[in-house]
Amino acid sequence: MGTKTRVERRSVHWREPLTRTIQRSTGITGILRDAVLLLLHAIATLSSSKRHQRLIIFSAVYIGVLLVGVSYLLTTHISVVVIPLIGRIETMDYYRALVAILSAPVFGIAVEISREYLSDGHTHLPRPSWVHRTAVGVEIIAILLSLYFVTDLLIEALLGPVVVLTRNVWIGIAGPTIGERFALHEFVASMAGFYLWGAIFFHYIRRERFSDLLPLTKYSGVFFSRDYAVLGLAITLSGFGSLFIRLWFVNFVVAPIYSVVEAINPTMGLVLGVLSLTLADALVYFCVFFIPLCLVGMTARSVEKFATQWPCLCDTTVQTNLTDFASENPHSSRSEW
Repeated sequence: MGTKTRVERRSVHWREPLTRTIQRSTGITGILRDAVLLLLHAIATLSSSKRHQRLIIFSAVYIGVLLVGVSYLLTTHISVVVIPLIGRIETMDYYRALVAILSAPVFGIAVEISREYLSDGHTHLPRPSWVHRTAVGVEIIAILLSLYFVTDLLIEALLGPVVVLTRNVWIGIAGPTIGERFALHEFVASMAGFYLWGAIFFHYIRRERFSDLLPLTKYSGVFFSRDYAVLGLAITLSGFGSLFIRLWFVNFVVAPIYSVVEAINPTMGLVLGVLSLTLADALVYFCVFFIPLCLVGMTARSVEKFATQWPCLCDTTVQTNLTDFASENPHSSRSEW
């Protein structure tokens, strides 16, 4: 006579306040309000778990040290790189991308937390190693970079003359560098990318496989549903909100203080500038990458299209073992879990 083991399910207390707080009001105003509430709820939920608190603190320290180290290295040793066929590149323009690549373990942690919310305690998910977290983080970065380039090129192609016009206007007003960075197509492409991330992340996070991102037909009807609109808008608000907060913090808080401190002591001014910018950039990384990944895990089941295509959420090895066991023991399928 075999013994039955009971799987202890994690508490899902976070679902009840989510259901109570987010009301299904109609119209754009209701969707915007629900997206803001969802974002605030996600931040509060992430900070309520002691285990997640430890992972978040580690991630924040890791990103902060990485930002300081990469920024110091590029400004003091590698300010310009000469690449064949492309020419001279100011590496400080690309240091955030470099930091993102080196932050692979942090992205892996975000995926781990997201899958725990996504499984809702119904599936055993073994604790991953740091090697696994890093590998998953690299795959997430590959997805992000692909989305960025695809949306940027697509929006630029669709906008056509408008892209050229706005770029020339901005260059005339703000100069070549700033004008190119604030081109209309880049802003629209960023918004499109943020909105698409939720569905892309969901299909990858379930089993951490690139193959789950295809076929593209599985996304039909998702992007225009109300439930997904709330999720996509919450992710977009998280991303752009952090960018605006950073802009406000740097220009209206750091800049005045820095000018005073730098006049008194240049060394202290440099330290203040580095630490302040590190804090601001760390906030951007969490709001653009970390929180959106966790938002998907918290809310994906409420998106109707996702729920109708819900396969077993578990590690691929465990899933294979369960499938083999079910085929060899057909009479055990009615046993109580």
